[in-house]
Amino acid sequence: MFKKSIIPILCSSLLLLGCDFRPAHKVIAYQEEVKLSDGSFIWVDIKRHYRLAGESFQKANYLPSIVEISWDTGFLGMVVRLVF
Repeated sequence: MFKKSIIPILCSSLLLLGCDFRPAHKVIAYQEEVKLSDGSFIWVDIKRHYRLAGESFQKANYLPSIVEISWDTGFLGMVVRLVF
């Protein structure tokens, strides 16, 4: 009888606590159109990496960790990629 009553109590306590499991890393990727000094435009790809500051079940914030910037140089197979 004790085992039958403890399972619903455990399940309901997990629901009431509101377990918030979030991924440890997030990536936001987007493109920007950039005007160069000669008046031409290029597309720049930007990826921003964020890591979770704390445990995934806690109310922790994401902190920026890496920024990747890349663009096409106009030559065949030549892409510049910078990581900060």
